[in-house]
Amino acid sequence: MSKLLLSFLLFFSVTLKAQLNDLIITEFVDWSSGSGFAIKVYNPTSRSINLSNYYFHYFTNGTSTFVASEQLSGSLASNQTITIANNPSDFTMPCSNTIVLTNITAGTNDNDGVAITIGPAATNHMSSQFVDMINCFGIDVAPKIDGTSKGLFKNKITRNSDNCIRYTSTNGFSNNSWPSSSSVNVLGWTVSSVSCLSGGNSFNPFNTQQTINLSFCQGDSVLINGRYVKQSGTYRDTLPAFNKCDSIVVYTVNVDNFKQKSAAISICQGDSVFLQGAYQFVAGTYLDTISSTTGGCDTLLTTILTINGAINTAANIDLCQGETYNFNGQIISTSGVYADTTVLSGGCDSIHTITIAVNSPIIITESYTICDGEAVIVNGLSISNATTIRYIKPNPSGCDTIVDATVNVIKVNADFTFTSDPINSLKFTFTANGNATNQYSWDFGDGNTSSQQNPIHTFLPGTYQVTLRVIGTNGCESKEVKLITVSADGGDLFVPNVFTPNRDGVNDEFKLTFNTPFDIKILIFNRWGELLFESNDCYFEWNGEYKGADVQSGTYVYLISGKYNRKGTLTLLR
Repeated sequence: MSKLLLSFLLFFSVTLKAQLNDLIITEFVDWSSGSGFAIKVYNPTSRSINLSNYYFHYFTNGTSTFVASEQLSGSLASNQTITIANNPSDFTMPCSNTIVLTNITAGTNDNDGVAITIGPAATNHMSSQFVDMINCFGIDVAPKIDGTSKGLFKNKITRNSDNCIRYTSTNGFSNNSWPSSSSVNVLGWTVSSVSCLSGGNSFNPFNTQQTINLSFCQGDSVLINGRYVKQSGTYRDTLPAFNKCDSIVVYTVNVDNFKQKSAAISICQGDSVFLQGAYQFVAGTYLDTISSTTGGCDTLLTTILTINGAINTAANIDLCQGETYNFNGQIISTSGVYADTTVLSGGCDSIHTITIAVNSPIIITESYTICDGEAVIVNGLSISNATTIRYIKPNPSGCDTIVDATVNVIKVNADFTFTSDPINSLKFTFTANGNATNQYSWDFGDGNTSSQQNPIHTFLPGTYQVTLRVIGTNGCESKEVKLITVSADGGDLFVPNVFTPNRDGVNDEFKLTFNTPFDIKILIFNRWGELLFESNDCYFEWNGEYKGADVQSGTYVYLISGKYNRKGTLTLLR
């Protein structure tokens, strides 16, 4: 919509505009030349003014310095006046005044004057911030006022209501300066004989000049007094004037309403229609403005939009992985939403939608735990070793299930070591190389037993078959049997005389038992004197093999030299 702008001639110079924004002198009386004088000061603003910010000054004979100055006090309310008078020493003032300037005892003549400034006088009095004055400061002149020569001499002057100029300039020629020549007639004042200053306020600068009628369409606006007006009513504005008071213009504003029209539109779901500046596809009420082509006001069109919904059907289809579905000739094997459209007799579509869900196979896990040497049946198979297999379990009412089966084999280690006490060769410490959570059962071969993991036992001299039975997780068992020869001679070396290298994890190697490592050389021969094994390591282990092949069960001869010198026979059993 267009915006109606009304503009007026507001381009007068700041110094030429009426200045009703601060104190203004409206009356002056010279009671006795050189003695008593008084002025009336008016507050034309809409606020109260603090007078302590202002100073009154008296000047004479065209000098550029003030003869006397005095700070004012109190406050002056909006649209109120005060009178200010001097305090002559040789003249009794005939009328009472609001403020008496006790420090100013001299009066004025026809070429003298008074002034009001904001703040005290500047160092250069001519540069002070003047608010208003009577006569031109700094110039020796007896002004002609309202056609009266020496208009200030023993006269009273009254500001006319159309004179709103505050005299703030001292150049003698500007519109807001008193003239520098007595031949220039000062207008805007009325000269009369001396009398008391009038009570109250007779100065009325606010006059209505004209009334203007304005009409425009709803939604337009007009700029009045600095703001845009959009509603009917009466509004006021002020027109600045040249060399006189501002005028008030009264505007009578009449706003014409829109013309109203309505319409109804029906569309199919998924279609759209251009309404309210955009394509609309949601049911509702929409407003559009149709501009007039004949110069009148615009038309407001209200459109009620109805959406005719399609007849929609839907179905959910579940497929197993690898299956397909025939949807109106379309073979579908992947998950998604699929639609088929049929046009109905009313013109709107009917949509059948299916949601295909291809279900991933159900995968479950099975776990079996067996002891070493046992077997378990999984999907019809007998399994005795640790492994993982996958098989399919059919489901007549749904998708098949994939089973990941894990077989865990628990092996329990019943291996142990033993050492003799360095002081008491009959005392042995046995150490089971297994988990502390296992159960241990020792049989020392001499009728004594123990359930400790690492027992200590004292033998009589002789050879004993020591058996360790270990029960571990899931009740799995293992057994280890070792021969031990106990002598009373304090020897540190034990040489077993039998071992069974049948790879069952029990007594599979021929090896020595001792407390402290020592230098050694060992040789093992068969009964024909053939050397089968030799070593210089006291930690040697012979597994009953020669050149990578198992030797036969039988008796073999060993020779030990070094720290210990031993010779004996060794029985190998398989």
